[in-house]
Amino acid sequence: GSAILRSMTLRRISTLLACCGFAFATLAAERVTVEVSQDDRIVAYAKFRTAFDAGNYTLALPQARQVVELTRSQFGADAQELANPLTNLGTTLYRMQQYESAMDAFRDALKVLEAVADSADPRLVRPLSGLGLSLRALGREEEAIVPLRARISERLGHSGPTVSQTVGRMERDGLVVVSDDRTLDLLNASGPQCS
Repeated sequence: GSAILRSMTLRRISTLLACCGFAFATLAAERVTVEVSQDDRIVAYAKFRTAFDAGNYTLALPQARQVVELTRSQFGADAQELANPLTNLGTTLYRMQQYESAMDAFRDALKVLEAVADSADPRLVRPLSGLGLSLRALGREEEAIVPLRARISERLGHSGPTVSQTVGRMERDGLVVVSDDRTLDLLNASGPQCS
């Protein structure tokens, strides 16, 4: 009789432990929101900026990533506040010649901004420029045209077709030459400019 009772008790204990273990595992798997203060982000940004301005991109990179994560923790995964930290991360990666990773960061910044901004939002300029320059650095000039044209149109306050028309007029008037690779050479009345 006592062997059967012990067997039943052990099964109940095992079942209870299994249930508790599942509950603990479930709790551990749930995302815990960490309270991040504005001061934490400011300190991380100051460290990033100091390293970046000194040209120490290897030291700036983990700081840039930390600023992104702190911003994400404080404001949420899709918050517009992520645009600048993501662009800074992309710029750091670009300076380190990690162009594919830089493009990912610039695209993430654009994704965040596209959800809340219109096409004339000046915050689009830096990630568009970074994306275009990264594509160009990888020899993907044709893909680079779209974000760089968007950057130009944003800076000039014109829509895309107006920029194309303006460049066409400048070319027709002998003020600019558009090369086969689509780079622009500015001219003056006496011919090409010397650098």
